Amino acid sequence: MSAVRRICLVMDRAFGARLESLPKDAAVWIVTSSENKPAATKLWEATGQSVTTFREEPFADILPTVDMHHLGWRELEVHGENLSTAAMEALSEFGPGDASPISGGFIFIRKDP
Repeated sequence: MSAVRRICLVMDRAFGARLESLPKDAAVWIVTSSENKPAATKLWEATGQSVTTFREEPFADILPTVDMHHLGWRELEVHGENLSTAAMEALSEFGPGDASPISGGFIFIRKDP
């Protein structure tokens, strides 16, 4: 477990090389795919940035695992998942917060981690 405050959660199986554009101070969780796995390995080897790959599963199902590994996180930047009522319901299990859409996803900021 780590005191990472910012997490990037990538649900997009074709994210690949865009991984390098994510914030360098964030822990990255990315769904495993033939395009994502080599990009994750390259980023980790080049920078030492925290990169975790996971098997594809629904957004709501991966959140408890991410939370367990990064207690106290404040910001979750999500790629490959739309800002929806279902996404907000899943996030509400981890406390109140505000979400804003971004291209291909959204950012959720918890009020009291």
